[in-house]
Amino acid sequence: MLLGAGVLVGSLVTDTHPGFDASVVSDLRGTSHSDLTGIMRAITWLGSPLVLDVVFAVALLTLLLTRSWREVLFLALASPGIVLMVQTMKAIVDRTRPSGVHLSYAAGPSWPSGHASSSAALFGAIVLIALGTRTLTHRAASWAVRILVGLLLAAIGLSRVYLGVHYPTDVLAAWLLVIVWLTLLERTLGHRWPGTRRGGPIAARRRAA
Repeated sequence: MLLGAGVLVGSLVTDTHPGFDASVVSDLRGTSHSDLTGIMRAITWLGSPLVLDVVFAVALLTLLLTRSWREVLFLALASPGIVLMVQTMKAIVDRTRPSGVHLSYAAGPSWPSGHASSSAALFGAIVLIALGTRTLTHRAASWAVRILVGLLLAAIGLSRVYLGVHYPTDVLAAWLLVIVWLTLLERTLGHRWPGTRRGGPIAARRRAA
């Protein structure tokens, strides 16, 4: 259902070519500067498959060593699941990337943003796990991590538009897709695991603590 909704919305956006998308890309290109471009390329690198694969492997290994089986399953479905979903949407919708000069290499269709979706799914899942397992017990630290991760994800999304390889709606769609995906995972896995109540594995762990 989620895949179908993403494909439908992507097809509609691709067919209508909203002026909002083109105008934002054009405005950001007008502010391009060599120093800023270098910063944006560094930021977009943080959402690259290489970096995300390393973070995923470290996080998964940590959870395996601590025998946090529920969280292992959650992370294993959250990150690879969104990658598979996004690649399927890209192939079906087949939206062309913004025209003009691309300030960073990007291959394949545009909808939705792979960098934005993959980074949001991985870092979002890690934050949820940290909050649910009470790894972040201090309130100030908890909010600091949420804000920092939010800023990082926003910066990655902005970098993709600035570099001219994505439309704003590609990034917005990626974030919305991840929010729905992580919510569905928590609720679905929470219902299937014995001894857990509605609210998902993360909420269940918090109540049990």
